[in-house]
Amino acid sequence: MKSDILKCLGNFPKKTNLNIVQISNIEYKEYNEILVDKNNIGAIGHSLGGQESIWLSWFDERIKCCISSCGNSCIKDIEDYEVVQNFAFYVPNLNNICDIDEIINEIAPRAILLTNGLKDERHCPLSGIDRIEEKNKNNINFKLIKFDDDHKFNNSEKIIAYNFLDRYLK
Repeated sequence: MKSDILKCLGNFPKKTNLNIVQISNIEYKEYNEILVDKNNIGAIGHSLGGQESIWLSWFDERIKCCISSCGNSCIKDIEDYEVVQNFAFYVPNLNNICDIDEIINEIAPRAILLTNGLKDERHCPLSGIDRIEEKNKNNINFKLIKFDDDHKFNNSEKIIAYNFLDRYLK
């Protein structure tokens, strides 16, 4: 599946969020090769940063722990809800290969935490989040927190996220 998605990226315009994430993260890794404990790398982000933490974790298996706050749903649901600001996830023809629930499932042998507001349909359709949860319900390294708020990374979710990082990166 990964090689099929990477082929799709080959036809993708070079100045898209996803390609910028891929290129900038590779450059960051090369630059910081000496400064990073390669056995304890985590990715955390909110909104677009949450989407990028998912892609980075999928691209780079050195990422041991991934946290995405309000940055995930399935492409099918994003398209159905016409969530136009959420197309950083978009890869041409991705739906012909898989959807984000399967991308997350490929990450989830490693630790992954998703947080989503129950009032955040305008960014992250809950139907897609429900599909991600269903696909990963038996995975002990997958955790999903749904909270009663909008598109936020509240202190209560931050505490859970930071403890999650501590648990998997020590």
